[in-house]
Amino acid sequence: MVNTLMFYFRRTNMFSLQQIADAMEVEIEYYLEIEQGLSHLSLDEALDLGKLFGINGEYFYEAANQLEDLQACKLHIRLLRQENLRLKKIQGLIKIIETEEINPVT
Repeated sequence: MVNTLMFYFRRTNMFSLQQIADAMEVEIEYYLEIEQGLSHLSLDEALDLGKLFGINGEYFYEAANQLEDLQACKLHIRLLRQENLRLKKIQGLIKIIETEEINPVT
C-alpha cells in the first residue's frame, strides 16, 4: 500500500527521489520502501519531510501510522477469511459424517 501523502507531495512539488532521499538523509531505496509502505517512517524522518515541504511533519507521521494500521487490518481480514473457509470445510465434513451415522451404508 502506497503512502499516498508522501507520493502526492513528492509528485506535485516535482521532487526527484534523490532530492527527497537527500533531504531525509537516507538512501533512495529506503525512501521508496517508506513511500510504498514497506518500511516505517520515523518521527524524525517525518519532520524532515515537513521541513522540505513547508508543512507540519507530524502529518506525514500520522499518515504513515494510519497506513500501518490499514495494512494490519487488511492482513487480519485475510487471516479471518482463511480461517472462515477452513471452518466451513470442517463443518461440511461434520455434516457428511453425521449423515452417514444416521443413514449408514450397508
